[in-house]
Amino acid sequence: MQIREMISKLDHAVIILDLSIAAELEVARERNPSHRSYPILATTLTARRDNLKVTIVLLVERLATVKQALDQFDAVGAAAL
Repeated sequence: MQIREMISKLDHAVIILDLSIAAELEVARERNPSHRSYPILATTLTARRDNLKVTIVLLVERLATVKQALDQFDAVGAAAL
């Protein structure tokens, strides 16, 4: 199913972003996100990662809704036979 493939790809992207954030912070002098010297790249990657996580949650919910609708459709179809 396409939604599952998208969720899988987004999960992979989140992992890559986590690794990129960790690599950026490894060389950074400042690790406090509220400090003015905190790397802009880490801030940007963190925001992107967080947005992807929200998207994944929404897609999982959508997948559950679609599955429930298909199950109901199958039950109605079976009852008609």
